[in-house]
Amino acid sequence: MSLPRADLDSPWKEILRAYFPQAMQFFFPNTADFIDWSRSHEFLDKEFVQIARDGEIGRRYADQLVKVWRKDGEPL
Repeated sequence: MSLPRADLDSPWKEILRAYFPQAMQFFFPNTADFIDWSRSHEFLDKEFVQIARDGEIGRRYADQLVKVWRKDGEPL
């Protein structure tokens, strides 16, 4: 008999949602410098599901898709 798999992915996604700017600055400081943090960011869950569905093979744990704006006004 196998044990059920622990869901360790969801807590990290919740933390990422709560602390997205801080996470970007910590893990990707060069990229974070290009982001206009005065504008809000948007998590694109439904859009990511549509993208991931086409390439899905078995169960996958997807990361988050987030729309942010560059300092020059373009979406990044």
